[in-house]
Amino acid sequence: MDVLIISNNPISSFELIKKIYSIGNFMQMKKLISIGTWIFVFTLLLVPCTASIAAYPVSVQDSKGNCLEFFKPPQKVVSLVPSATEILFKIGAKDFVKGITYHDVTLAGAAGKQIIGGFFLPYLDKIEDARPDMIILSSIHKDIIRKFEKPDCKLFFFKTRTIEDAFKSMAAFGKIFDRENEALKTIAENRAEIRHIKQKLAKIDNFKKKRVIRLMGKDSIMTPGSDSFQNEIIYAAGGIPPDFGKKGNIITVTKEEWMTFNPQVIYGCTPDKEAAKNFFSKPGWKDVDAIKNHQIYYFPCDLTCRASTHTGYFVSWLSSVIYTKEFSKPENNILPTGILHSKSLGIDLEYIKSVSIAYSNIYDFVNKTLIIDFKSPQSIVSTLEGQRDNITSIGNHFSPPPTWGPGYKHGIDHLKSSILKTIQRQKQTTSFLITGADMDNLSIQTQTYKNMTVYALVTAGVMGNAVRMSKDTGTFYEPGTINIIILTNMELSKRAMTRAIISVTEGKTAALEDMDIRSSYTPLINKATGTGTDNILVVQGSGLKIENTGGHTKMGEIIAKAVYAGVTEAVLKQNGILANRNIFQRLEERKISIYQLVTGADCGCEDKRSDFAALVEELLLDPEYAAFIESSLAISDEYEKGLIKNLNSFYAWCKKIADTIAGYEIEGIKDLVSDETIPRTIKTALDAIMNGAQARLNRNEKNTIPPQRPIPQRVISLSPFITEMIYLLNAQDLLIANTTYCNVPKEAKLKKKVGSVIQMNVEKIISLHPDLVIASPLSRAKQIKILENQDIKVLKIENPQTFPQMCDITMEISKVLGRTDLAKKIVEKAAKEVETIKLKTAYLPKKKVFIQIGIKPLHSANKETFINEYINYGGGINIAENEKSGIYSREKVLKENPAVILIATMGTSKKAGEIEKQRWKKFESLNAAKNNRIYVLDPELILSPTPITFAKGLKQVLSLIHPNVDLKK
Repeated sequence: MDVLIISNNPISSFELIKKIYSIGNFMQMKKLISIGTWIFVFTLLLVPCTASIAAYPVSVQDSKGNCLEFFKPPQKVVSLVPSATEILFKIGAKDFVKGITYHDVTLAGAAGKQIIGGFFLPYLDKIEDARPDMIILSSIHKDIIRKFEKPDCKLFFFKTRTIEDAFKSMAAFGKIFDRENEALKTIAENRAEIRHIKQKLAKIDNFKKKRVIRLMGKDSIMTPGSDSFQNEIIYAAGGIPPDFGKKGNIITVTKEEWMTFNPQVIYGCTPDKEAAKNFFSKPGWKDVDAIKNHQIYYFPCDLTCRASTHTGYFVSWLSSVIYTKEFSKPENNILPTGILHSKSLGIDLEYIKSVSIAYSNIYDFVNKTLIIDFKSPQSIVSTLEGQRDNITSIGNHFSPPPTWGPGYKHGIDHLKSSILKTIQRQKQTTSFLITGADMDNLSIQTQTYKNMTVYALVTAGVMGNAVRMSKDTGTFYEPGTINIIILTNMELSKRAMTRAIISVTEGKTAALEDMDIRSSYTPLINKATGTGTDNILVVQGSGLKIENTGGHTKMGEIIAKAVYAGVTEAVLKQNGILANRNIFQRLEERKISIYQLVTGADCGCEDKRSDFAALVEELLLDPEYAAFIESSLAISDEYEKGLIKNLNSFYAWCKKIADTIAGYEIEGIKDLVSDETIPRTIKTALDAIMNGAQARLNRNEKNTIPPQRPIPQRVISLSPFITEMIYLLNAQDLLIANTTYCNVPKEAKLKKKVGSVIQMNVEKIISLHPDLVIASPLSRAKQIKILENQDIKVLKIENPQTFPQMCDITMEISKVLGRTDLAKKIVEKAAKEVETIKLKTAYLPKKKVFIQIGIKPLHSANKETFINEYINYGGGINIAENEKSGIYSREKVLKENPAVILIATMGTSKKAGEIEKQRWKKFESLNAAKNNRIYVLDPELILSPTPITFAKGLKQVLSLIHPNVDLKK
């Protein structure tokens, strides 16, 4: 039922929602809404910029006070503000986001999102390609405001002057994307964390606040202005921020102001170390309490520079650093120590009694402990504790950052005893590892070989203290960032347990190397081999006795495989790092900021420096130039190790890249990168990009025609859908050859043939002298490499898995073939038709549908194919959606009993489809058979991944699932 709450006092809709959200049961709600009697009213609140919690349309205000009305959630959002992107991902709205900045790529779920540049210099063309219906931006994005200020694209201005501003924006996003509960929950969690710190500080006897300053700058000491949320964070953490009488995001601090304020605690994020390096040894600057007492701390920039979803978490961490001594005293705790709740995990081994993660209060903050209990005592080998016998419980304990200072002030033994007391285990029979990686990011991996089974339980974080052993200096010891527990279904001898440690270490290091995880101390020249605080625990187990777990044994092999998979997944969960990450992130991990390099480069372009910086970032968004820099990173590592002696061919490549960017042959590559700490190879590659950009700008300034890449005149297609796309773009005159499978449209059959989709005739391709070959994922890498070695340009196109990807690929191919205007019309028309159908089916009852696309074996489409979208968009439920592969059985179809069966069998005639239809009709218990809802579709239409054919196919599928829907109305 709908309830109108009537109160004698004014109450905002936002406060009202918070009250309802906080109510735990019906009786509490009764107290809130009772004014003498119950009043039930069904109503629509017609207050400007307020909306019902349940339905569209909704109206919200952005940070400028602009009122925006939404009739449905935006489907193609481009977010240029990292704080806003973080909020969208946190409240579960990431699927609505199409474009993000390169600052956002480590957010969980960011993989696959389109990178549109950085916050300061987003690339207009990339934004336009995304065809956004909403852009979240800042007032600095003036070009974007001018370009996209139009009815079909909402502009949401985002700015956080205060913490409360951030919460208001969270609530607004919750309304826009129908994620109000998630938004309110996030707000409540942050408020609770801030309130918790306030209560802790209030309990401290004779509490004296400390003077705290946020360090910023490089060539001068800077800090946020007095009106910044960053000073509000200091207040919330119990500190006294400076007030120099200056407002703004960032202000300059004089030496006199610095000394007069005399900070007792200084904090910043990693880039701010430059300011400390440049000033903290100088007279006056070094003569303050914080520097004298070594109270200087650095935190992740995502925490220090944002008021967003982790503000309460950062307030807690900062407060624990400022008041470590006070927080370490048990009498200042305000929460009882003990387990709050537990979550069970499944590990199927005979000797395991139970596996769970326990959530508990220790040192006044929520800790998380992986607990594995045995049915009978076990021997273990731990790199933290050595070999131990008669162990009945093992595990891995996560201490959150606010407990690091207070906990370790008492020493590791006190921390261990606190953990054991809380989880009610005995020291003599328990062995635990300790980590700073969140236990909710635990990876559990299984590997098997015949009757052997291995479980690897891995936590991993690599952003803070990754090292390369033999190269980096060890300066401190703190138990475990990458922690690995090994369980098997065999009994490992003592020798096998200790040998397993080597196999585990090699698997871990292989994963870090393959992901190019950099040393935190020497990232420019060294990959990490571990984090410097890693630990391993191997359990003896029970079963057949094993004496060896080395690299030449099957047990050693599957241990290493399980660890490799575990480290890879745990690093992704904890740090958001994938092997296939963008070039901006990989450079950032080497402490190389493209924005800082280009703004500091001696380009002789002071009046157009922003154009220069934007062009460099734009070039690095181009896959070709990104791959060039990626190659330079690999060459640099080998050159620094002495494995490459001569760089002449690399220098020639750099020159060629610079010439290509410039559009003509430049005289030579000048030193534009001023940072001499960057290795020679990487520096030269970056100089090549910048020299090319500088030359292109200079050429454009002289009123010459802007250099553009020539449209290829001799194109070969290695895939039927690419061929169809070329004809769709009216570029068939450029197509000189294709494969034997390319028969749509009919004219494609007349083109020369260069083999099949999988096996091309390389010699014939070379003999045709193409200037572009467009390949598919099925094209063999070795054959493509031969073509590239012949200086034949190869464009690799992925098979689209979704309709948006079809549109993106259409635009990508159109740019290469000089058909962007036509492509935009095609994509916009198809997108409009698809959106219309989605709106029509949004509130229709979902019918079970089975689509058959193969006969022997019976084959369907799972959620990783665009065919699945035909059913979802068309108002159905794909019964095979969650299958790992497309193979499906008739027994499963009969069990699911779909209302509709669609048949579009690949590579067969329509007659084959009719035979399949008759076969299904024999199953009289099937709803689809009983109601005559079995249909044969044209596979050349349904299986063709172009925007136009998808829109046509979707109309047909809709008409079969919901025949009463009239698209004309």
